[in-house]
Amino acid sequence: MITRAPLLQENFQIELAVDNKSQAEELMDRRTEIHDYLRKSLKNGGIELSVRVEKDQTKRKAYTDEEKFNRMAEENPTLLDLKRELGLDFI
Repeated sequence: MITRAPLLQENFQIELAVDNKSQAEELMDRRTEIHDYLRKSLKNGGIELSVRVEKDQTKRKAYTDEEKFNRMAEENPTLLDLKRELGLDFI
């Protein structure tokens, strides 16, 4: 739920998009807890949750230092100049 915002559909239906089947199963296991919390907090007994597995390969998480740097450099290209000027490289 951190990486993707829930979508509010018609009739108080909330759709949660997750990255994989295991995340969907975890949410479904905790569905009752989430329902109770939302219904009590929002004072709305009609809230329903649905889970959808959404495979988005373009948003793959960066794991290595080089992947993290490249992701940051996409957002701020001046990092490439700084890396070049300082003669930095990944081990």
